[in-house]
Amino acid sequence: MSLQALLTTLLLPPILLVLLCILGGALARGGRRAARLLVVGSAVLVLLLATPLVSGVLLVSLERVVPRGPAALPAATGRAPSSCSAPRQRAARTGWT
Repeated sequence: MSLQALLTTLLLPPILLVLLCILGGALARGGRRAARLLVVGSAVLVLLLATPLVSGVLLVSLERVVPRGPAALPAATGRAPSSCSAPRQRAARTGWT
């Protein structure tokens, strides 16, 4: 696993919030108010992200960007990509059919 993939995994919301909760718990042993706030805040965010209401809202916001149905897609030109015609051109040059 590359360093970028590891950092991406650790810094995305579910894992990041759990790590913040653990960090806040470790710091809260000293009686720091900010550490307790970190624990409570990250735990509440994890719970909110796990609810169907919030996940539904996030999903709807992503679905607005996706084209809906074949009518939203660009029209086909009816031509094959140029890489597909290369074997036919080579066969025509060499006399192979």
